[in-house]
Amino acid sequence: MSTLSYIRILFSIALALGSVSCKPAEVIDAPEHPVQLQAPSHIWFERISDSMLKVSWRSDTASVASYIIYNGEEKIGTASNTVSEYVITSGLALGDTYQIGICAEPSDEHHVASEIGYSEYKMVPKADIPSSSIESVNSTAAALAFSVRIRNVAACANPEFGICWCERGVGDPTMEDNYLAGPAIPESGPVLQVIPNTCLDYGKEYSSRVFIRTDEGVYYGETEDVSLGDGPEAIVLDWTKYDSSAIPAEIEVYGTTSKLNGRNFRAWYAICDLQHSDIELRTNIPNSVATIDDQSASFYGDCYLLVNGGYFAAGEHTGIAINDYIVTGSISNARGSIDPSDKENNERYPTTRGIFGVDDVGRPSAMWAAGSAPQYFASPMPSVKGEQKYPMNVSEWESANKVDWSPRAAISAGPLLLKNGKCPFDFTSTPRGGNYYYSNYEFIADDIFGSDVYCDRTAIGCTAEGKTVIFICDGRISASRGATLLELAMIMKGIGCTDALNLDGGGSTGMMVGTTHVGDITGGNRKVKSTVGFFRKK
Repeated sequence: MSTLSYIRILFSIALALGSVSCKPAEVIDAPEHPVQLQAPSHIWFERISDSMLKVSWRSDTASVASYIIYNGEEKIGTASNTVSEYVITSGLALGDTYQIGICAEPSDEHHVASEIGYSEYKMVPKADIPSSSIESVNSTAAALAFSVRIRNVAACANPEFGICWCERGVGDPTMEDNYLAGPAIPESGPVLQVIPNTCLDYGKEYSSRVFIRTDEGVYYGETEDVSLGDGPEAIVLDWTKYDSSAIPAEIEVYGTTSKLNGRNFRAWYAICDLQHSDIELRTNIPNSVATIDDQSASFYGDCYLLVNGGYFAAGEHTGIAINDYIVTGSISNARGSIDPSDKENNERYPTTRGIFGVDDVGRPSAMWAAGSAPQYFASPMPSVKGEQKYPMNVSEWESANKVDWSPRAAISAGPLLLKNGKCPFDFTSTPRGGNYYYSNYEFIADDIFGSDVYCDRTAIGCTAEGKTVIFICDGRISASRGATLLELAMIMKGIGCTDALNLDGGGSTGMMVGTTHVGDITGGNRKVKSTVGFFRKK
């Protein structure tokens, strides 16, 4: 018998006698590494008197037993885990600056104390502390408009104000939540600041308040609960596919003669997935104005579908056009009015304008842009005609909405009709009335912007799936009365667009499908300066 066989027999006997167990040994938990608690954040201050200061903070109270309050490196008090504020009653002197810190202490052996979260505060006399109040809030589907009064900032170094907000129930908002810097502080009287709906969500309630930031510190006002009004509904029309052998199958074209809010209406749109086809988006700015038909023909069959593009004046394109990453033009400060007899004609407002483009793989996006070496934003600078102005250089405007974007092809015009499914404007007037609107941030002219302005429209947008949509509608004829900008936005949403941009319209509107001009040309086929469309990929 081999040695191995002998061992096997002995093992079998041992099993039968129960001296060897096949059950797994009891697992002994390895000791855990203690986890450090997260440091308290959103630290802010409220002055009680010239010698007393209330400090508040936010913290995840799970596994927290208490909080230690520091003045510099000195422990000055404790607070239980059921509160998030502490009043400092001694050790403070007017004119001095203090580093106030909060540390979370653990309630079990699985955690260790957090780092100390610090915030700076200068003890200026209470009577001299900057203060603010929200006098009123106008809530619309497009924006929240705050009328704010700022006090005691004349002696402060570099004062600025803004609105900060957070979801209701989280606590008082601070600049560590969401905020938008406001326009210049007036010498007296209230100041208007608008928060666009692109910064907020429908159906949510928010806590908001004013902040005043100076070189000495940040000061907060009282909290106000706010929410957006309900957004407009999408307009869904009946569309019929337009057959054309002159364009690739990847480009689908549809037309409609559905009524629009009871009016005669006629429109077309084209849709294409540029990311998965041999088709690309291009802009074109010829040396001189030319009809859409002539511009399309100049590409000798490489242009499949073309529409008019951006605005132009005196034969020159206004705004930005980008082709193969090369930027032409710029977006500069806007006149308050294009009417020479209007006093606002002499006023200039810093402005971001809507722009639509695609990246190197044909992925479409819509943004707001400013400058000649463009900066891009996910929300507009909310300039309001007739109100206090933002910094005249948009690059000096502090915004968390700046976007790193490098479009291969793009065109600007305005306004942006949709951003993430929301229409960022409506026709609500400010207390000045008339054509002074809360949300005409792009200073679109009165003959384009307004609740009673129906005309031919051109637009470009994209769907959630990343397809690009190009649209036109006829207007100011009996067969088609046209659309307002808000109706246009909701039509684009009804087609399936999440983002969309209004292009030049009126007599400039037109679409070439292959070699066919669709749409009305009553009054002639206008020559335009820029065009945009679907082309054979280079």
